[in-house]
Amino acid sequence: MPLYTYTTKDGVSVDRFYRMGEAPESVRLAGKRAIRDYTARSRSSADPHQGWDHNKLAVHPAQIPKLKKLLRERGCRETVFDHRTGSCYVEGRKHRREICRARGLVDLDGGYGDWTGR
Repeated sequence: MPLYTYTTKDGVSVDRFYRMGEAPESVRLAGKRAIRDYTARSRSSADPHQGWDHNKLAVHPAQIPKLKKLLRERGCRETVFDHRTGSCYVEGRKHRREICRARGLVDLDGGYGDWTGR
């Protein structure tokens, strides 16, 4: 099945699988309308850590505001969360490293130069 990218006016994107010819022109994303983006590069073709929702860094949806505040206080850039699942969208290795450091987590999936907690 093909992967389609949808983007809101705020610039938040999501990839969804649909059967060929069945992809809608718009979907709902966190209560906002997201339009099919024909110009976006699919996240699946990018760096495996770029733009993916990380379940390992997820929190309960009720904890999202508290975590966003903590990340801001610790100097982490703005992070987008899926308010349905609690997953966060990571822009790349550096962003993932910032989140791990801010939360005191060790990234066992990281490569050379990634935060190991030491």
